[in-house]
Parts: sequence; C-alpha cells; structure tokens
Amino acid sequence: MIIAGAGGAAHLPGMIAAKTLVPVLGVPVQSAALSGVDSLYSIVQMPRGIPVGTLAIGKAGAANAALLAAQILAQHDAELHQRIADWRKAQTDEVLENPDPRGDAMKQVCVLGNGQLGRMLRQAGRTAGYRRLAVGLDAEPTAVPVQQSVITAEIERWPETALTRELARHPAFVNRDVFPIIADRLTQKTAFR
Repeated sequence: MIIAGAGGAAHLPGMIAAKTLVPVLGVPVQSAALSGVDSLYSIVQMPRGIPVGTLAIGKAGAANAALLAAQILAQHDAELHQRIADWRKAQTDEVLENPDPRGDAMKQVCVLGNGQLGRMLRQAGRTAGYRRLAVGLDAEPTAVPVQQSVITAEIERWPETALTRELARHPAFVNRDVFPIIADRLTQKTAFR
C-alpha cells in the first residue's frame, strides 16, 4: 500500500495508481494558494479504472491515511487489529474522562409541538447528550436546552395563553417577552430585522 501526498506535484497519487496495482491512498497537502483544494481535486477526479483512496486535506488526512492503511492491513493481522482496537478504546476513554466543556451553564431553546422539527431536535438532543425538557402538546413533547431566551414553535400563531399553560405544566426557563412574537405571524417575520 502506498500513501502519496498531492501538493506541488498534485498528480503524484494518480500517477502512482496508474503505474501500479498496489492500493494508493492520496492525501491533499494544504497549500498556501488554494488551501489544498486544488490537490484534493487532482485526486478525486481520477478516471474510472484508476482508483485512489482520497482523504482529508492536511495533517488530519495524513494521520487518517496511516490509520486507514493500518486498518486495511489489520484485516489479515490479528495482532495489528487488536492494537488498533486498543488505541481506539483509549481515545474514547480519554474523551469520556474530560468534563463536558459546556458545563452546567447550558441554556435552553424550547420547541413547542411534536411535528417533524420537534422529533428531529429531540433525536439530535439525545444523540448530543442534552437532557430533554417536556414542552409540547402530547405524551412525549419536545425541547432541547441550547440557548436562553429563545423559543421556537412548530405551530404558527400560538396564543399567549396556550404558551403560558404549556410552560406551567412543563417548566422551562424562557424569556416570556418572546410570547407576543410567537403569537403573531407578522411580528415573527419582522422581530429580528
């Protein structure tokens, strides 16, 4: 396997791939002129029949090329496979040992309603580890804490009384000054000009 950098000689990975049957991984070098995008294009635009595995521009791509090569070789080497698995686990453990940089100061956005937007935000919040607030209209309402004093509604023209009632049932820290904005479509469109 060959790891080839594409920089000053941006055609290098493609030329090597054309001249050999050995798998070639191409890494675009981050250049001053076009930040490596030109090198990236030189690798990904190889014609059919001359494959070049393409990685990210710069140092991340170089590191990932080495890891990808090791993973490919590990398919036939149990010891190498275990070393990679151990390294990955150590990386994960290191991340989990560090405190969440967001800390306890996480703020909130309330999403009122359970349409497509609410479901997508609920899933994204779960995936990102946000605690879920129950704000909405049915058995499994949705809200994810993100930023204070922001509230978005999936249903247009929420009456202020409905908002007040929902937030009384499911407390959330929101600035109630936003209620008149949510309750009126014209105000929604002009509030943030």
